[in-house]
Amino acid sequence: MSTSSRALASIHPASDASGKCRVAVLYEDTPARERAVWMGHHLTLQLTGDVEFEFSWWRFRYLRDPQIADAAAEAASDADILVFSARAESEVPEEVRDFIDLWLHHQGDGMPVLVPLVEPATTEALAASPLARLLQDTARNLGMECLLPNQLQESYLFSEPMLGLQNRAHQVTNVLDGILHNLGRPPAPPSHWGINE
Repeated sequence: MSTSSRALASIHPASDASGKCRVAVLYEDTPARERAVWMGHHLTLQLTGDVEFEFSWWRFRYLRDPQIADAAAEAASDADILVFSARAESEVPEEVRDFIDLWLHHQGDGMPVLVPLVEPATTEALAASPLARLLQDTARNLGMECLLPNQLQESYLFSEPMLGLQNRAHQVTNVLDGILHNLGRPPAPPSHWGINE
């Protein structure tokens, strides 16, 4: 089983009574948020009836506020998927590094899958991205999974907790591949909570 397959198989969205797959998104700026919204929108469209997603949104700069950072860390500690969306070349802001420490302090037994959603999503950009490197190092040190955008294309094995998505995963990976290559402007965002614009 590939790393990405193991990562997706480790997601158990029924960690609360609602059975929702919780996604916490931290993003650098408006274009980074739009990429994450686009990804989330297509996931909800492709998996309608199979998995219900619940999103929370947290802009990097707002993490400077201790109360917001604490609320974001709580949301991230309950998340099944933790997405960081930013430009590949951007340095990781101090507030994001502080947030990761705070989130790990809040984290319980379950571990989310980390996803660095960077633009451009080329192999070279990912290799040079400070954010992707930080998340990979964090995942490696803690025994977590980190899915790079190019690995999502391999992600065709889903577990039973993901409610039998195996038959539809190929369609999903094509959608994700398109998302990661900047197809158009995103539609209205899915239902969510958190701090954004």
